[in-house]
Amino acid sequence: MPDYPEQEYLVSQNSRVIFPRQMGLWSIPLIGVGNHRQSTEQLAPHQHAGILEIVYLHRGRQLYCAQGKEYRLYGGNLFIMPPNIIHSTGGEPEEKSSFVWIHIDLSRRKNFLGLSEPMSEEIWEAFSRMPLTVAPGSPRMAFFLEEAVQAGLLRHPLRRSKIQLMALNFLMEALRCVEEKNERRLTADILSALELMDAACPETVPIQNLARSAGLSESRFRQKFKEQVGIPVLEYQCRRRIELAKRLIRETDASFAQIAEQLEFQSPAYFTRIFKKYVYETPSDYRSKIRKSGSTK
Repeated sequence: MPDYPEQEYLVSQNSRVIFPRQMGLWSIPLIGVGNHRQSTEQLAPHQHAGILEIVYLHRGRQLYCAQGKEYRLYGGNLFIMPPNIIHSTGGEPEEKSSFVWIHIDLSRRKNFLGLSEPMSEEIWEAFSRMPLTVAPGSPRMAFFLEEAVQAGLLRHPLRRSKIQLMALNFLMEALRCVEEKNERRLTADILSALELMDAACPETVPIQNLARSAGLSESRFRQKFKEQVGIPVLEYQCRRRIELAKRLIRETDASFAQIAEQLEFQSPAYFTRIFKKYVYETPSDYRSKIRKSGSTK
């Protein structure tokens, strides 16, 4: 069983976390709201014994690795991690994103989530059988856990009841989303735009060209792209160039000035600044780390 702090909440620059277990809600050890304004350090390999973890990525994107597979999440995705599975960000930083997450203790079957039977048994069964899952979520999921955290932080008069209700709403919404779809589906016009940008990389495709190809106005294309992919169009193209830069750093001996020129960055200094923004380390530090580990992944 993971160790949780004895206090009722923790607040930091990147997150607000409450610990409902300390308030008497034994099935809910943790609820958190995260807001990473830039890339942060990697999530090291870890597991939660007996604890189900559910993450809803509200905006941005994130890579998770588990059971030898990579799972790329975009804004609007739901990620369900069963107990006892080692997971991490695969050595990559946690990316710029906003998200909510919850830990559910599956070791306590009786009166699960403080509910009476048979309701508690039905919900426990549904989540105890849940495999590792990525599915489209809904914005309401962020609202539910944000409300729960707010109630915990502000010592709402009915905070225990409100936290329990919001957590239950979140879990029922998660079940509904998983039942409806098993993977995120991009519409044909956005998928075509992604393919066009990937083929053109490192060149930046003008937004007006992408919008025209999709048969949309520029404003509608920007909005639709961000809704489905989770990040703005220009940021997506910048991130693709950074991914290419990482590959060149790993697999070649090209200088950083050469890489910056090849990938059409304004200058080596600008390349270094953008690389550090998304990778959380300089190109030099990244190459040194790769060479020390002997990895070219």
